[in-house]
Amino acid sequence: MFDYSRSPLVYTRRLRLIEAYDKTPSTMDAEPPLLPAAVLAAEQTRGRGRTGPWASPQGGAWLTVHIQAQPPQGYPVAVAGCLAERLNRLLGRRILEVKWPNDIVDVGCRKLAGILVEHRGGRLRVGIGVNVHNPPPTPHAASLAQHGYQGGIAEAALQAVEAALEALEEPRRCIAHAARLDHLRGAEVEVEAPHGTVHGVALGVTAEGLLAVEAPAGTLELACCHVKSHRHPASASRPQPRPQPRPQRPARGTRAPHP
Repeated sequence: MFDYSRSPLVYTRRLRLIEAYDKTPSTMDAEPPLLPAAVLAAEQTRGRGRTGPWASPQGGAWLTVHIQAQPPQGYPVAVAGCLAERLNRLLGRRILEVKWPNDIVDVGCRKLAGILVEHRGGRLRVGIGVNVHNPPPTPHAASLAQHGYQGGIAEAALQAVEAALEALEEPRRCIAHAARLDHLRGAEVEVEAPHGTVHGVALGVTAEGLLAVEAPAGTLELACCHVKSHRHPASASRPQPRPQPRPQRPARGTRAPHP
């Protein structure tokens, strides 16, 4: 394994350090010496998400942005909103939506990216995983390549880094993107909340990044929680993504280099 650890590969206006690994257990557990920093890996052996392990084979964008900051309210939703907006621009069409609070799915509800935010050790850690050219880990997942993307992994990773920083600087604008790309709006949802399971109809994402749900007891605004299930009453009429043919040869730069 070639290890780029501690190498200041790229200095940008927004980052002081980028660390890149061929393989690492989890970019969330790295401790870069300069902040803000991004830690990227071609492969993770113990990648994790909010609800459990996240498959991290070669071909995807796996990274964590490390920042000395306090996350604003609704920050995971903000990151998801700006990342979905950016990835849609890469694809050249609106095919990706935000599944509150921290997942990006296609219109067929196949998960394409996930976000994990932690604040520990005095720093904000924003973990992002995007399926780019790697085979999706389950039938309920998708990749950018399946939607016609032929660009490099580095470009997708750059969009993820920019989304994490943009959501910190302009959270309300990024949350507005999430509200516009809301996958759950109008769906019957079952949400696992701290005070118990909530059943109702999702009304949308609020300006603060909360999920508004019309429940039997009235309208609730949920700040955290796990959406256990959702169903669109007119799900059969929702547009389904057309499968895109994969290129005969991978585009240059789609795999991390192995010197």
